[in-house]
Amino acid sequence: MGKILLVEDDQVFGTHVSDLLHRSGFKVSWVSTVREALGTLGSSDDIDGVVLDLLLPNGDGMEVLKAVEKSAASVPVVVVTALEREELEEIAIMFGAHDFLYKKNLNEEELVRALRHAVVRHRVRGEFKPLNGLLAKAEEKMAQADKLVESISP
Repeated sequence: MGKILLVEDDQVFGTHVSDLLHRSGFKVSWVSTVREALGTLGSSDDIDGVVLDLLLPNGDGMEVLKAVEKSAASVPVVVVTALEREELEEIAIMFGAHDFLYKKNLNEEELVRALRHAVVRHRVRGEFKPLNGLLAKAEEKMAQADKLVESISP
């Protein structure tokens, strides 16, 4: 289904989510710090999605979310956190999170579904990137042609 970067420092929860994702057909790469997450994202172009905890040692999960949003790959992120604060949910979505789920009431099917949707959307957008570039070039050529026609029209 795709390769998921799991960014989670809690060993018990991380093992649970990793096993769930493996059973659901995902390949999982698991890191536990902001530094490891940023390093993995910076050195790997085959990550299809990220499951991100916000409470991490040596940093804030929002740093990872911001870095993903700024990157050219813009890999989809599903935030899964113990922090039950509505304002964090809104901020994460504003920074580009695909979805925001709470650990306390985590529905496994909902997590897998959110990741599948995110991965499919990411792949489709990736397939359209070359077409968008061609379209932009075609629009530029059409604008040039329009200017030429205007310059020679009586």
